[in-house]
Amino acid sequence: RGLRLMYVHAYQSLIWNLVAGRRLQLYGGRVVEGDLVVVGEKEKETGTIPEAEGEKIDQDGEVVVKPLNEDGVSLAEERFVRARPLSKEEAETGRYDVFDLVLPQPGWDVVYPANAIGEYYKEVMASEIGGGLDPHDMRRTFKDASLSGSYRKIMARPGGLEVEVKPYGVDGEQLVETDVEMVMRLEKGDEEEAGGVQTKEPTEGDKIAVVLKMQLGSSQYATMALRELTKGGAVAYKPEYSTVR
Repeated sequence: RGLRLMYVHAYQSLIWNLVAGRRLQLYGGRVVEGDLVVVGEKEKETGTIPEAEGEKIDQDGEVVVKPLNEDGVSLAEERFVRARPLSKEEAETGRYDVFDLVLPQPGWDVVYPANAIGEYYKEVMASEIGGGLDPHDMRRTFKDASLSGSYRKIMARPGGLEVEVKPYGVDGEQLVETDVEMVMRLEKGDEEEAGGVQTKEPTEGDKIAVVLKMQLGSSQYATMALRELTKGGAVAYKPEYSTVR
């Protein structure tokens, strides 16, 4: 079952990536009418509404157990993020930016953007690469192929960003501390990051490396961040022993 779900999720990611590229191509970083935002998220950030309720307690002080939904999944397990389209007035206020926007992964329990991007979902999913599917008819009798869908942010800011410039002499030279070195250092009680990597003084002929550290959320990848930073100029290093040519 896990393998089957992997293929279904891969399809969702494929469609999301195609649509995200189209959205940025059409509108760039602008917020336009019909773009989707998570319901209540902005209000929570600004403190204009209270946090969502936790577990409900009945009159006897017992936790209320929610029933299973029609697909046999408990509502507590399937806490679902809701989204809504922005009106023309909301899009023009400047209150929302591109970091607030989400796009859905196809499913039977999501809404689609109420603009040209919503139409593009229909177009790309109806095509050969999209499998000839209808985004508004995603429920299936086969449970593993009937997913409710979900939402992903179009853009996100990395957390804990650190940048360090280091000189090095030859390709393949170690520039960062390995996990093993870190464990050994911590076992010795040394909190300062050093390990087997020492920053040396630059000499003539040295090359320059930039070491980036960042924290990313689910479904966010450092490779995409590097691509944006270098404007597509990042090239993966392939060691001589690599089987990839």
